[in-house]
Amino acid sequence: MRIKGTVLECEITQLLSSGAGLATVGPHKIAVENALPGELVKAKILHQKKPLSYGVAVEILRPSPDRIPVQEEHFLSCSPWQMMTWDMEKKSKQEIAREVLLHKAGLEVASLELVNPVHRFGYRNKIEFTFLKEPTGLSLAVYERGTTLRTAVKECILSSPALTKASQAILAWLAKHEVPTFLLKSLSVRCNQHGDVLAGLFVREENFNIPPDVDELQKAMAGFYIFFSNPMSPASVITKQLYHSGAEFLSEVLGGQELRYGLMSFFQVNLEVFAQVIEKIRPFVVDEAVLDYYSGVGSISIALADSIRRSLLLENCEEAVQYAKMNIGINRLHHFEVCSGKAEDFLESIQKESVLILDPPRSGLHPKVVKKIFRVLPRRMIYLSCNIISCAENIRTILPYYKVRFCELYNFFPASPFAEFLIILDRK
Repeated sequence: MRIKGTVLECEITQLLSSGAGLATVGPHKIAVENALPGELVKAKILHQKKPLSYGVAVEILRPSPDRIPVQEEHFLSCSPWQMMTWDMEKKSKQEIAREVLLHKAGLEVASLELVNPVHRFGYRNKIEFTFLKEPTGLSLAVYERGTTLRTAVKECILSSPALTKASQAILAWLAKHEVPTFLLKSLSVRCNQHGDVLAGLFVREENFNIPPDVDELQKAMAGFYIFFSNPMSPASVITKQLYHSGAEFLSEVLGGQELRYGLMSFFQVNLEVFAQVIEKIRPFVVDEAVLDYYSGVGSISIALADSIRRSLLLENCEEAVQYAKMNIGINRLHHFEVCSGKAEDFLESIQKESVLILDPPRSGLHPKVVKKIFRVLPRRMIYLSCNIISCAENIRTILPYYKVRFCELYNFFPASPFAEFLIILDRK
């Protein structure tokens, strides 16, 4: 029976680790966005797959007492838990994390604290838009969740005010010069805690005609780039830099150390909470020599430089490597070194007495790194994960050989299902 494209009435029984609600209709299990446990909804089925089809609630027939009004129409694209109370969000993240750790890693955690920021919105220091031609003119846009369709937006409630101001200035400039929508791919904007903004406009043609008053636009932000991006790739990859003026990087101070990073460098989006993570890690690196895998610009170990005896940073992204070297230099960290390459290229660095800092992408550690850790069983592992599922899968085989010294959740991404997870393991 094909159900794609149909609207089904269904009851939501629980929240999945993805953040969607689970419904069962006949033989079909459906992950339903915009749905809470106990609700009766009408769900439109967008994708039909096994073991889970995917849909979105288009009408709430029996709402949960934890449902609240959303503050923007495009909430499913950026903050799909915006429709639930913050208390329910906190409780749900803890429950989902405990269940994942138990079923994916065999680790039973009776109590798992969740560290939250002061504010639920306005926390993002980086955001990306696409564009859409509306009857009223050019608009910023975001992709609808689970589709390739775009929805026009004026701003995003998660975005810091500085990013909203800069993106609106760029939109007005493009509209003034009547730049065709088909030439525009995306807009990436990021800022620091002082409100300084770097922006990058990605266009689809290498011979893009840059309006002559572009230098005036740059005055509205710290730095502005225009990049040609291969139109055959859906991602905003830099194929060629067409224009740049102003600053090349932003900087923050963490742990008393200055950290510089570029527009495309990985850097945490919620520094209020990340600063708390740094201080939770600090007691476990005092006077230690550490290996900092997936180090980025060095935001963890450099922020802990006053405590660490020595650090080797390992990073694959060349831009991040260059900023890590810069950060080591400006902070005069003679006991720090950075190497460029994939994590799996530095397996020989992992020794029995090693202290590892691990901050991998959502996919988790490379399988070769997991195998090396299992063979060597390094003395201590400090694992910060943006995906508790991949983290749990990575540590499952080694857990019998380790004791958990510390674990905690961090709400880096309020109004969404995502959280960061920190676990610190010592060899028995």
